[in-house]
This record gives sequence, structure tokens and C-alpha cells, in this order.
Amino acid sequence: SNKTFWAFIEGMADAVRVANDGFHGEKDRPKGGNYKDGYRYTGYFLAWIQQTKDRNFLKKFNRTAIEVIPWSWDGAVQKCLGKNYTMDGLWHEYQVAMGDVK
Repeated sequence: SNKTFWAFIEGMADAVRVANDGFHGEKDRPKGGNYKDGYRYTGYFLAWIQQTKDRNFLKKFNRTAIEVIPWSWDGAVQKCLGKNYTMDGLWHEYQVAMGDVK
């Protein structure tokens, strides 16, 4: 949906800021929420994927906007990291790593 793609766009912008020290660490990272919420929710999550899975992830993920048709979260992340990954699975791993869930 359009809302999903806008969350991707907004999240990518914030992920680039996070990855380049544009935010101020843990105090700016929102807790809870969902990767589909956009902005800092998505941004910190995508930056975490880059830090933990693939240092070129943001560049690859950004390209999915034109390479994955129709675009979807899982289609995009699988294009970047492989078929074993889902956004829900990565989100859960991220939430555990951040201490937001046990």
C-alpha cells in the first residue's frame, strides 16, 4: 500500500541519519512500535540491520524501491539478505537485542 511505501521512504531517511550520527543514540530511539511505523522506528531498526547483518544494507535496501516489484518489506529484505530473513523475524531479533522484549 501507499502507507507501507511511505513508511519505507521515511524510515530510510532516518536510517541514513542514524547511521551517520544524525541522532543522539539510545535516548532518541523509540521503544516498542513496529518497523512499519516509519521515521525513527524504522530508521533505528534499518540502521541496526546494517550494523549487525550487512554493512552495505542501507544502500541495497534503498535500491529495492526500483528492483522489487511489487515492493514489499519481506521481498526487499530477502533481496538484500537472502530468503531466510523476514522483517518480522528481524524486528523480533532487534527488539530482543535492544532489551525492549525478552
